[in-house]
Amino acid sequence: MHINELHGRARSGDKSAESELYRRLRVSFLLFLRQKVRDQKDAEDIVQEALLAIADNESKIAFDTSFSAWAYRVLENMLLRHYRSKGQRQRAFVAMSQNDPESSYMSNPELKARLLRCMRELSRTRCRHAQIVGLHVQGFSVKEICAKMHVTSNNLYVMLMRARNLLEECLDKVRIE
Repeated sequence: MHINELHGRARSGDKSAESELYRRLRVSFLLFLRQKVRDQKDAEDIVQEALLAIADNESKIAFDTSFSAWAYRVLENMLLRHYRSKGQRQRAFVAMSQNDPESSYMSNPELKARLLRCMRELSRTRCRHAQIVGLHVQGFSVKEICAKMHVTSNNLYVMLMRARNLLEECLDKVRIE
């Protein structure tokens, strides 16, 4: 039985025809998407979104051509939306990696030298602040730093903020000199 015939029976209230219709659409959509999408989980997600959109809207539409043509159009729209969102995620990831502070100061030897000079100055004037910044940069969690330094989390955040402000001032001063 063709998909359009199953749709007609499902619309008239046949529950078994409706479940068979969505089962066939799912299988057909997955076969179609295997050629278009590399990741099987992405394909499953696209099919699920398309089937939900079809289930939500099919009763409200009078079909000019056929139900199957409309259903495939819904699938194609979901696929295009997937490509757009995937492209946006990739662009955002590239933008974030380009703005990565670690990579920017590691590739800029002048900035690295200024930062080291300011960290030395901070460690001379505010030893605990410098220790906290060092632990934070090394990747310790807030709980771990609090336990090592015997401070509360609020106190830690205050010291980090003060250390950041002192480093900013120092970096600006070193740039001017």
